[in-house]
Amino acid sequence: MTKSPVVVDGRYTLERELGRGGMGRVYLARDTGLDRVVALKVIDPELARNAEVSALFRREAMALARVRSDHVVQVYAYGTHEGAPFFVMEYVEGADLEVSIESYAQNGGVVPLHRAGTILKQAASGLAAVHAHGIVHRDIKPSNILVEAGTGRPLLIDFGLAQRPTMTTNPGLEPAIGTPLYMAPEQWGLDVVPTAASPATDVYGFGATAFELLTGSPPFVAETAQELMRMHMTAAVPKASSLRPSIGPFDAVLQRAMAKSAADRYPDGGALGRAIEEALQIALPDGARDEHDSMPAPSLLGRPAALTALVVDDDDTFRTFAERALRLAFKDVSLQVRHAADGTQGLALARSEMPDLLVLDFDMPGLNGLETLSRLRALPHGNHVRVLVVSGEIERVGRWQFDVLGVVHFVAKPIAVRDLAQLLGTMRPVRR
Repeated sequence: MTKSPVVVDGRYTLERELGRGGMGRVYLARDTGLDRVVALKVIDPELARNAEVSALFRREAMALARVRSDHVVQVYAYGTHEGAPFFVMEYVEGADLEVSIESYAQNGGVVPLHRAGTILKQAASGLAAVHAHGIVHRDIKPSNILVEAGTGRPLLIDFGLAQRPTMTTNPGLEPAIGTPLYMAPEQWGLDVVPTAASPATDVYGFGATAFELLTGSPPFVAETAQELMRMHMTAAVPKASSLRPSIGPFDAVLQRAMAKSAADRYPDGGALGRAIEEALQIALPDGARDEHDSMPAPSLLGRPAALTALVVDDDDTFRTFAERALRLAFKDVSLQVRHAADGTQGLALARSEMPDLLVLDFDMPGLNGLETLSRLRALPHGNHVRVLVVSGEIERVGRWQFDVLGVVHFVAKPIAVRDLAQLLGTMRPVRR
């Protein structure tokens, strides 16, 4: 006998469990009212019996629902199910930074500086929006920054809200809350008069996360929680440039972000984001920084409904071939296709009008496909572009390199025009 699916609040049909933690469980669900896939987080029934915890859960869910940022997972609704509070949020597929950092480490490298800097700037803008609404995340770490598949958009996810204590380092004092590798000193619960978590607490976790993204290693590593606690509370933050000399300008930023006293850190995500941007401009060599990164975003008002596509490939025959496939795939809509023979030319065209769809060759002289896309993602609306990477040696490319850029579609040359058109047809962009 088939078991009936669980329906929450009369409209959210649970499909499968996505994960669980100290607070409760997260499910993939279908919102039958709006016919869309969502993520539904329900608090653990034991915690739900604590009126104070339930009230905090509701208050912070309501505050988070008011946050409007492309770089923060959106909360849609709040309610109760069988006495347990739940909230419904945007479901985002992608790879988190922990996965990407590990992939690069396994292949003997670190995330390219331009891309790492863009992710940090954009994630910090999301953190600034959260702090502006009086919310403290409490668990900033690489696995809680997700790069969306298909767009490359970094998002802050998994807001702890009223988190369950995860470990106690000193019996009789306040329990510690967070993930030890990234916890600020005030989170360890050793103060007789506990220090409340604040935006500066998130700044510390973000600083530790940035250190790992930039160097491939956390700032402090130890065999025991007690030793790790001691390092976070008393040890000087290592210079990131000792692991990666090119990021010297970030040393002061990371050391201030991870200051032992909350009062000595950047006050919030906005101030931290500005410091990261300044350091990145210094760290990147001449010509590597895209001078148009901070241009005002071109207005999309009045933009026609037609799709725009950009083909970047140094092979003019393939550019023509790709345009044929694009027109076959999108024959039902008005389509504008532009061509670029290299990455620099492609970026110039993207600045004048950001495409909806990009067909990008990996193997090009000058800027290769990876470097070109890293710079495009940093431009206004660059996270809205759907990307297909093509290469004559696709297995050599190393698809893992593109996780931090949100690429999920790859094609090996040569390919039949109808096969390419069929794949492109599945990538129809959705305007935000």
